[in-house]
Amino acid sequence: GDMGHDFLFLPQIKLPQTFVYGCAETSRFSSIPILSGLAKGIKGILGLARTPHTLPFQISSSFNVPPKFTLCLPSSGKGKLFIGGRPSSSIISLSQTGFGGFSSSEYFIHVNSITINDKPVKFGASFLFRDENGNGGSVISTMSPYTVLHHSIYKPFVRDFVEAATAKNIKRVKSVHPFGECFDANTIKDGKAVPDIKLAMDGRFRKVSYGICAHNSLVEVRKGVLCLAFVDGGEFAVTGVVLGGHQLRDRVLEFDLSTSVLSFSSSLLLQNKTCSD
Repeated sequence: GDMGHDFLFLPQIKLPQTFVYGCAETSRFSSIPILSGLAKGIKGILGLARTPHTLPFQISSSFNVPPKFTLCLPSSGKGKLFIGGRPSSSIISLSQTGFGGFSSSEYFIHVNSITINDKPVKFGASFLFRDENGNGGSVISTMSPYTVLHHSIYKPFVRDFVEAATAKNIKRVKSVHPFGECFDANTIKDGKAVPDIKLAMDGRFRKVSYGICAHNSLVEVRKGVLCLAFVDGGEFAVTGVVLGGHQLRDRVLEFDLSTSVLSFSSSLLLQNKTCSD
Protein backbone atom coordinates (compact mmCIF):
# COMPACT_ATOMS: atom_id res chain seq x y z
CA GLY A 1 0.00 0.00 0.00
CA ASP A 2 0.89 3.68 0.03
CA MET A 3 0.83 6.66 2.37
CA GLY A 4 -0.46 9.96 1.05
CA HIS A 5 -2.09 13.30 1.83
CA ASP A 6 -5.63 14.32 1.01
CA PHE A 7 -8.38 16.69 2.13
CA LEU A 8 -11.08 15.65 4.54
CA PHE A 9 -14.67 16.49 3.67
CA LEU A 10 -17.35 16.59 6.35
CA PRO A 11 -20.99 17.57 5.67
CA GLN A 12 -20.86 21.08 4.14
CA ILE A 13 -17.24 21.51 5.27
CA LYS A 14 -13.86 20.99 3.62
CA LEU A 15 -11.15 21.12 6.27
CA PRO A 16 -8.31 23.38 5.10
CA GLN A 17 -5.56 21.06 6.32
CA THR A 18 -4.50 17.96 4.40
CA PHE A 19 -4.37 14.71 6.33
CA VAL A 20 -2.17 11.64 6.12
CA TYR A 21 -3.93 8.46 5.06
CA GLY A 22 -2.98 4.94 4.07
CA CYS A 23 -4.21 3.19 0.96
CA ALA A 24 -4.10 -0.57 0.48
CA GLU A 25 -5.11 -2.53 -2.59
CA THR A 26 -6.46 -6.05 -2.81
CA SER A 27 -6.71 -8.36 -5.79
CA ARG A 28 -7.30 -12.02 -6.38
CA PHE A 29 -3.54 -12.49 -6.12
CA SER A 30 -3.03 -10.80 -2.75
CA SER A 31 -4.62 -10.50 0.64
CA ILE A 32 -4.11 -7.44 2.84
CA PRO A 33 -4.75 -8.36 6.51
CA ILE A 34 -5.83 -4.84 7.43
CA LEU A 35 -8.80 -5.15 5.06
CA SER A 36 -9.88 -8.63 6.11
CA GLY A 37 -12.99 -9.10 8.20
CA LEU A 38 -14.60 -5.76 7.39
CA ALA A 39 -18.39 -5.62 7.20
CA LYS A 40 -20.05 -5.81 3.79
CA GLY A 41 -19.82 -2.51 1.92
CA ILE A 42 -17.09 -1.08 4.15
CA LYS A 43 -14.05 0.21 2.26
CA GLY A 44 -11.69 1.16 5.07
CA ILE A 45 -11.11 1.88 8.73
CA LEU A 46 -10.66 4.96 10.92
CA GLY A 47 -7.76 4.51 13.32
CA LEU A 48 -8.11 5.72 16.92
CA ALA A 49 -4.86 4.38 18.39
CA ARG A 50 -2.30 6.43 20.33
CA THR A 51 -0.17 7.17 17.26
CA PRO A 52 0.54 10.49 15.45
CA HIS A 53 -1.17 9.48 12.21
CA THR A 54 -4.64 8.68 13.53
CA LEU A 55 -7.35 11.25 12.85
CA PRO A 56 -7.84 12.54 16.44
CA PHE A 57 -4.09 13.19 16.77
CA GLN A 58 -3.89 14.90 13.39
CA ILE A 59 -6.87 17.15 14.10
CA SER A 60 -5.58 18.03 17.57
CA SER A 61 -2.19 19.09 16.25
CA SER A 62 -3.54 20.89 13.15
CA PHE A 63 -6.33 22.87 14.79
CA ASN A 64 -5.00 23.24 18.36
CA VAL A 65 -7.90 21.43 19.98
CA PRO A 66 -7.55 19.32 23.13
CA PRO A 67 -6.05 15.87 22.45
CA LYS A 68 -9.13 13.92 23.38
CA PHE A 69 -12.00 12.21 21.64
CA THR A 70 -15.39 10.84 22.65
CA LEU A 71 -16.85 7.72 21.10
CA CYS A 72 -20.32 6.20 21.20
CA LEU A 73 -20.71 2.89 19.36
CA PRO A 74 -24.36 2.08 18.61
CA SER A 75 -26.18 -1.24 18.67
CA SER A 76 -28.39 0.24 15.94
CA GLY A 77 -28.51 3.50 14.02
CA LYS A 78 -25.61 5.91 13.81
CA GLY A 79 -22.79 6.26 16.31
CA LYS A 80 -20.96 9.42 17.30
CA LEU A 81 -17.33 10.53 17.36
CA PHE A 82 -16.41 13.91 18.85
CA ILE A 83 -12.81 15.06 18.48
CA GLY A 84 -11.62 17.65 20.98
CA GLY A 85 -13.99 16.61 23.74
CA ARG A 86 -17.75 16.18 23.91
CA PRO A 87 -20.73 18.53 23.74
CA SER A 88 -21.04 20.79 26.76
CA SER A 89 -24.78 20.09 26.73
CA SER A 90 -24.13 16.47 27.68
CA ILE A 91 -25.43 15.75 31.19
CA ILE A 92 -24.56 12.06 31.27
CA SER A 93 -22.72 11.00 34.42
CA LEU A 94 -19.25 9.58 33.74
CA SER A 95 -16.87 7.52 35.85
CA GLN A 96 -13.13 7.95 35.42
CA THR A 97 -10.11 5.67 35.41
CA GLY A 98 -6.58 6.00 34.07
CA PHE A 99 -5.25 4.18 31.06
CA GLY A 100 -1.74 2.83 31.14
CA GLY A 101 1.22 5.03 30.41
CA PHE A 102 2.98 2.20 28.60
CA SER A 103 4.93 2.86 25.42
CA SER A 104 2.09 1.35 23.42
CA SER A 105 -0.39 2.53 20.81
CA GLU A 106 -3.14 0.68 22.70
CA TYR A 107 -5.37 1.78 25.58
CA PHE A 108 -4.53 -0.29 28.64
CA ILE A 109 -6.81 0.01 31.66
CA HIS A 110 -6.28 -1.21 35.22
CA VAL A 111 -8.82 -3.98 35.86
CA ASN A 112 -8.30 -5.35 39.37
CA SER A 113 -11.03 -7.98 39.54
CA ILE A 114 -14.14 -9.33 37.82
CA THR A 115 -17.43 -10.00 39.61
CA ILE A 116 -20.65 -11.73 38.57
CA ASN A 117 -23.69 -10.63 40.57
CA ASP A 118 -21.16 -8.95 42.90
CA LYS A 119 -19.42 -12.28 43.59
CA PRO A 120 -15.68 -12.23 42.69
CA VAL A 121 -14.55 -14.62 39.99
CA LYS A 122 -11.62 -16.57 41.41
CA PHE A 123 -8.59 -16.98 39.15
CA GLY A 124 -4.87 -16.28 39.24
CA ALA A 125 -4.80 -12.50 39.00
CA SER A 126 -1.35 -12.32 37.42
CA PHE A 127 -2.77 -11.96 33.89
CA LEU A 128 -4.74 -8.88 34.93
CA PHE A 129 -1.49 -6.99 35.45
CA ARG A 130 1.06 -6.15 32.79
CA ASP A 131 4.59 -7.41 33.49
CA GLU A 132 7.97 -6.10 32.36
CA ASN A 133 7.84 -8.31 29.26
CA GLY A 134 4.60 -6.73 28.06
CA ASN A 135 2.41 -9.71 28.93
CA GLY A 136 -0.92 -9.52 30.72
CA GLY A 137 -3.04 -6.49 31.47
CA SER A 138 -6.38 -5.30 30.13
CA VAL A 139 -6.91 -3.28 26.97
CA ILE A 140 -9.81 -1.61 25.15
CA SER A 141 -9.97 -2.52 21.48
CA THR A 142 -12.68 -1.82 18.92
CA MET A 143 -10.75 -4.17 16.60
CA SER A 144 -12.07 -7.13 18.60
CA PRO A 145 -15.82 -7.64 18.12
CA TYR A 146 -16.19 -9.40 21.48
CA THR A 147 -14.27 -9.40 24.75
CA VAL A 148 -11.43 -11.92 24.75
CA LEU A 149 -10.22 -13.45 28.03
CA HIS A 150 -7.05 -15.41 28.73
CA HIS A 151 -7.97 -19.07 29.21
CA SER A 152 -7.10 -18.97 32.92
CA ILE A 153 -9.68 -16.17 33.35
CA TYR A 154 -12.23 -17.40 30.82
CA LYS A 155 -12.78 -20.84 32.32
CA PRO A 156 -13.81 -19.74 35.86
CA PHE A 157 -15.62 -16.71 34.43
CA VAL A 158 -17.88 -18.87 32.27
CA ARG A 159 -18.37 -21.38 35.09
CA ASP A 160 -19.58 -18.67 37.47
CA PHE A 161 -21.79 -17.03 34.83
CA VAL A 162 -23.49 -20.34 33.99
CA GLU A 163 -24.00 -21.08 37.68
CA ALA A 164 -25.65 -17.68 38.23
CA ALA A 165 -27.77 -18.05 35.07
CA THR A 166 -28.90 -21.56 36.02
CA ALA A 167 -30.02 -20.27 39.42
CA LYS A 168 -32.40 -17.98 37.48
CA ASN A 169 -33.72 -20.95 35.48
CA ILE A 170 -32.00 -19.82 32.29
CA LYS A 171 -31.59 -22.93 30.16
CA ARG A 172 -28.35 -23.78 28.36
CA VAL A 173 -28.36 -24.94 24.73
CA LYS A 174 -25.70 -26.22 22.36
CA SER A 175 -22.86 -23.71 21.99
CA VAL A 176 -22.25 -21.84 18.74
CA HIS A 177 -18.69 -21.09 17.62
CA PRO A 178 -16.78 -19.02 18.71
CA PHE A 179 -18.76 -18.77 21.94
CA GLY A 180 -18.42 -21.26 24.75
CA GLU A 181 -21.90 -21.05 26.26
CA CYS A 182 -25.31 -20.33 24.77
CA PHE A 183 -28.80 -20.07 26.24
CA ASP A 184 -32.44 -20.49 25.29
CA ALA A 185 -33.75 -16.93 24.90
CA ASN A 186 -37.27 -18.13 25.76
CA THR A 187 -36.13 -18.94 29.31
CA ILE A 188 -34.91 -15.36 29.87
CA LYS A 189 -38.08 -13.65 30.99
CA ASP A 190 -36.41 -10.36 31.85
CA GLY A 191 -33.02 -8.81 31.13
CA LYS A 192 -32.64 -8.27 34.86
CA ALA A 193 -32.44 -12.05 35.32
CA VAL A 194 -29.21 -12.14 33.32
CA PRO A 195 -26.20 -12.09 35.68
CA ASP A 196 -24.52 -8.70 36.04
CA ILE A 197 -20.82 -8.53 35.18
CA LYS A 198 -18.54 -5.84 36.60
CA LEU A 199 -14.92 -5.02 35.97
CA ALA A 200 -13.51 -3.36 39.08
CA MET A 201 -10.94 -0.63 38.41
CA ASP A 202 -9.02 2.07 40.22
CA GLY A 203 -10.69 5.44 39.68
CA ARG A 204 -9.08 8.86 39.92
CA PHE A 205 -10.62 9.46 43.35
CA ARG A 206 -12.36 6.20 44.26
CA LYS A 207 -12.90 2.64 43.09
CA VAL A 208 -15.08 2.41 39.98
CA SER A 209 -16.62 -0.45 38.05
CA TYR A 210 -17.43 -1.02 34.40
CA GLY A 211 -20.82 -2.71 34.42
CA ILE A 212 -21.83 -5.14 31.68
CA CYS A 213 -25.54 -5.96 31.69
CA ALA A 214 -27.67 -8.23 29.49
CA HIS A 215 -27.54 -6.45 26.13
CA ASN A 216 -23.73 -6.16 26.35
CA SER A 217 -23.07 -9.61 27.81
CA LEU A 218 -25.26 -11.66 25.44
CA VAL A 219 -25.45 -11.73 21.64
CA GLU A 220 -28.18 -13.24 19.50
CA VAL A 221 -26.64 -15.78 17.11
CA ARG A 222 -29.95 -17.01 15.73
CA LYS A 223 -33.60 -16.76 16.63
CA GLY A 224 -34.14 -17.99 20.15
CA VAL A 225 -30.45 -18.50 20.93
CA LEU A 226 -28.33 -16.04 22.93
CA CYS A 227 -24.64 -16.65 23.57
CA LEU A 228 -22.32 -15.26 26.22
CA ALA A 229 -20.41 -12.71 24.13
CA PHE A 230 -16.97 -13.50 25.55
CA VAL A 231 -14.31 -15.53 23.74
CA ASP A 232 -11.56 -17.82 25.03
CA GLY A 233 -8.20 -16.33 24.01
CA GLY A 234 -6.36 -19.54 24.85
CA GLU A 235 -3.43 -20.28 27.14
CA PHE A 236 -0.96 -18.31 25.04
CA ALA A 237 -2.91 -15.05 24.89
CA VAL A 238 -0.56 -12.12 25.51
CA THR A 239 -3.24 -9.91 27.10
CA GLY A 240 -5.44 -10.95 30.02
CA VAL A 241 -8.57 -9.03 28.98
CA VAL A 242 -9.36 -7.43 25.62
CA LEU A 243 -12.54 -5.39 26.14
CA GLY A 244 -14.16 -5.64 22.70
CA GLY A 245 -16.76 -3.80 20.66
CA HIS A 246 -19.89 -5.62 21.85
CA GLN A 247 -19.12 -4.62 25.45
CA LEU A 248 -18.44 -0.99 24.40
CA ARG A 249 -21.77 -0.42 22.66
CA ASP A 250 -24.35 2.14 23.76
CA ARG A 251 -22.18 4.05 26.20
CA VAL A 252 -20.10 7.22 26.14
CA LEU A 253 -16.32 6.69 26.17
CA GLU A 254 -14.05 9.74 26.41
CA PHE A 255 -10.31 9.23 25.87
CA ASP A 256 -8.28 12.17 27.19
CA LEU A 257 -4.78 11.73 25.81
CA SER A 258 -3.30 14.70 27.68
CA THR A 259 -4.15 13.26 31.11
CA SER A 260 -4.34 9.55 30.20
CA VAL A 261 -7.86 9.40 31.66
CA LEU A 262 -10.73 7.29 30.36
CA SER A 263 -14.22 8.57 31.24
CA PHE A 264 -17.13 6.22 30.67
CA SER A 265 -20.86 6.12 31.24
CA SER A 266 -23.08 3.23 32.17
CA SER A 267 -25.22 1.78 29.40
CA LEU A 268 -27.28 4.53 27.78
CA LEU A 269 -30.10 2.04 27.23
CA LEU A 270 -30.55 1.84 31.01
CA GLN A 271 -31.20 5.58 30.88
CA ASN A 272 -33.60 5.30 27.93
CA LYS A 273 -31.03 7.03 25.73
CA THR A 274 -29.06 6.11 22.62
CA CYS A 275 -25.89 7.37 20.94
CA SER A 276 -28.11 9.62 18.81
CA ASP A 277 -29.13 11.52 21.96
